[in-house]
Amino acid sequence: MRYQDKDKLDVQYRRLNIYRNKKSRLIYYFKQSKKAYKIDQSDIRFIQLYYYRLQFSLLIMLLSFVASQLAWVGLLTGLLVLGIFEFWFRYVYLKKLEVAQGFQPYDKSGYIQSTMAEPKKVIHIKMFAFGSIAVFSTISAFLGEYSPAYFYGMLAIGAFGFVQFILLIYVKWLQKKEGI
Repeated sequence: MRYQDKDKLDVQYRRLNIYRNKKSRLIYYFKQSKKAYKIDQSDIRFIQLYYYRLQFSLLIMLLSFVASQLAWVGLLTGLLVLGIFEFWFRYVYLKKLEVAQGFQPYDKSGYIQSTMAEPKKVIHIKMFAFGSIAVFSTISAFLGEYSPAYFYGMLAIGAFGFVQFILLIYVKWLQKKEGI
């Protein structure tokens, strides 16, 4: 793997709070407890699963709300899934990892920084996809004769697409500003 590819990969890992120590070993830094854990390449998918726990919980909440047409069932199911994610990660998964003593994260990267490391072509494709999702789901929500649950679900999808589209425009602006 070329050095630049490794650096881009490291930026994407830092979004998940995964760093490399001085020996190039992967380290996961758990912000809430301010502890660092030694991990392997195979552990990254579990950390990604935890990183996206809120999105999974919201999706489950929305699906159960649509299926049952009862708001409390959707809310309860979403909170239950979120609780299971939290319990599993904090009290089962992290307990089996070895603690990395004295590690401090050296750089903080988030969604914006990892997206800036992506090729321009990928960013353009994402902009088109999220822009289309925002426009078509919003139009569909108002033109379709949906029940309130579906109507608000379509609006939520449209809002998500719009927010992602705006973030990608911001990334393009930053890239242009930095000459990338």
